[in-house]
Amino acid sequence: PSAQSWIKPTNPAWLGWEKAVFASIVFVALAIRVWGLRRYPQNVYPDEIMTGTIATQSFWVEKPVSVFSTVWGDVELPALWFLIISVFLKIGGNLLEVLRLPAALFGAATVVPCYLLMRETWGRSTAIVGAAILAFSSSNVHYSRLGLNNITTQFFWVTCFLFLLRGLRNKRLVDWALAG
Repeated sequence: PSAQSWIKPTNPAWLGWEKAVFASIVFVALAIRVWGLRRYPQNVYPDEIMTGTIATQSFWVEKPVSVFSTVWGDVELPALWFLIISVFLKIGGNLLEVLRLPAALFGAATVVPCYLLMRETWGRSTAIVGAAILAFSSSNVHYSRLGLNNITTQFFWVTCFLFLLRGLRNKRLVDWALAG
């Protein structure tokens, strides 16, 4: 094999059973992460309280902060995450499970670009196994169930690598832009 063989895509046609398996993995990942958000984990981390407080103080005011800025004092986290949290809290109320829901959705959504990246690189079987492992991964499930933005990092990194690889393969500008 040539040195450039990793760039060649493994992209077989989607079959009906594969679509069903993929949808099932995504559904299970989502169900595991959103089921009982209030009860598990059993303790409330102080950072979750601060996340909700900063989200409401930054965006439930007459002049909200710019989404392109940072908030939370010395930590300086991106304001966009707190905007997302504030929208969920405004719609769903000031409940712990509502505060944790955006992270749970990002954690479950990570399965999608992960599956696509593995499918295009190593094929259908590897994608199914890898996405299932991610869906049931205890560390991923745990951090997906906290009202923090830690879980979003892996979502964006996997998405970045998916589009970076597509950009290398297809040479399309849109893939390079989405990788950025």
